[in-house]
Amino acid sequence: PPEPSADGWPPAIGQTLTDSYFSDDFSSDLFSWASVQDDVRFWGIENGHYAMHLLQSDYIIWAYLPIVFTPTAIGFDAAVQEGAERGAYGALCYYQDNANYHFVSIDPVYKEYSIGYIRNDEYVSLLDTMWKPLQALKESSYDINNIMILCDPGEISLFINNQLEVQVPVSNVSGGVSAIYGETWEDTPPSGFKVYFDNLYAYKPVQ
Repeated sequence: PPEPSADGWPPAIGQTLTDSYFSDDFSSDLFSWASVQDDVRFWGIENGHYAMHLLQSDYIIWAYLPIVFTPTAIGFDAAVQEGAERGAYGALCYYQDNANYHFVSIDPVYKEYSIGYIRNDEYVSLLDTMWKPLQALKESSYDINNIMILCDPGEISLFINNQLEVQVPVSNVSGGVSAIYGETWEDTPPSGFKVYFDNLYAYKPVQ
């Protein structure tokens, strides 16, 4: 497979798993991440990154973090493949089941973000509009960006390249699992959308 268009990935953060901290630089499949390949999707470790390639329009896939604790922070470096950039990536938190979870989504081409939740299969935005412009995303759609999402019990915060983009209040949330994900649009071309994740970490406060 081709290498991601971006170069200059940050230094590897290693592979660690405790009951409150997780890190993975995908230098090996130590943590047995989901690995799937068929006619409409691929996700798995590729060239030292975790890759998701969605070949179907109006589609979403996610990979659960291989941890047993509920993290309050999820961070990663991410870049999209040139020629397969029409879509978005992000993280799910407070995930209960396929019909109930919160999400933070980042569109690197339009440089916008979306935050909301699915409850009983119904979409609800936590913003005053579905998508809002990002300030701190790097100029090229193919640059590597550092993302951190805080899923605290009372609010979700999004940091891009160490700058706070937004904080939104949330209510009636607790527990659940977390995942990274990718999604395509109705007009995503047949080349699909491909995102690479690296240096992923997650943690929760230690009491």
